[in-house]
Amino acid sequence: MESLLDIYTKLSALGYTLEEFKQEDESYLYDIFRDVVDSACQFPYDCNSVQEFHRQFLGPQSHVYVCHCHSREVVGGFYIKSNFPGRSSHIANAAYMVRNTDRNKGIGNLLIKASLHLSKALNFQAMQFNMVLSQNFIALQLYEKLGFNIIGTIPEAIRNNDGSYQDGYIMYRKLDDFRN
Repeated sequence: MESLLDIYTKLSALGYTLEEFKQEDESYLYDIFRDVVDSACQFPYDCNSVQEFHRQFLGPQSHVYVCHCHSREVVGGFYIKSNFPGRSSHIANAAYMVRNTDRNKGIGNLLIKASLHLSKALNFQAMQFNMVLSQNFIALQLYEKLGFNIIGTIPEAIRNNDGSYQDGYIMYRKLDDFRN
């Protein structure tokens, strides 16, 4: 996998930057969160309130990064935080969002790769996703391409808007192939 510097260079070539979250990014990132939750395709949340956004993304232990376009609008972002407390705090968790109009440009791929490097720099040894929706085919394919494995299945984990259910996958990847 390319270096973090190479990832920043690729983002720049596409007209984007990746930076740590600042307070002025909040409303833009919240708008993306609201759209993603409303789509019911990526996150299992039922509520798209600003309180839910704060609880999920802006907790005290979250390291949040945002992707800006040349006009400084936020087009995506992610958080990195410990998946579990205490003696399991060496395993990271992350969630990613990209604005609808900026999807299918390779941004998500670069954000995930950047998060793996940043997680290693934060001294995490692995990353685990607790609930990747089984019908989120694009994310599943991308995560597997980037070295994640499905280590568990939660049958009928999510109720879809039409009343049907879909499974949730637990995905895991070690970070030992990254250098600080």
